[in-house]
Amino acid sequence: MNAEIWATICTIVATPVLFIVPGLIYTWYALEHLTVCVECVRQLGAKTAELRARRTGLEYDVLDADPPRITRRDLAKVRRQVADTIASGAPEAKKALLQALVAEIRVESRKAVRPFFQFPIDASAAEAPDQRK
Repeated sequence: MNAEIWATICTIVATPVLFIVPGLIYTWYALEHLTVCVECVRQLGAKTAELRARRTGLEYDVLDADPPRITRRDLAKVRRQVADTIASGAPEAKKALLQALVAEIRVESRKAVRPFFQFPIDASAAEAPDQRK
């Protein structure tokens, strides 16, 4: 056999070795790691299902619970405390009162700032510290 035939045979044999075998090795490596990822996805799916079931249970607990009742007396007591603190309270007392009553402040733009208030169910929770000067 002459050198041209050997060169052709070597080229035919080397092509799969140089191009196909590394591709197969890479594919095997990727699939091996893919099976690890599949197990992670299974575990996360199970955790997600568990958390969804817990959330559903908590939602039912909230729906089944009696809503808090605010009496007129509680409302009047809080109203008096707010008025007294604003009128003659120390700055620290005013700050504590605002922290107790303001649940959230949303700034949508420079012209749109929206406060959201919460009403303490227990009237004693809204009592600002007595720090009058």
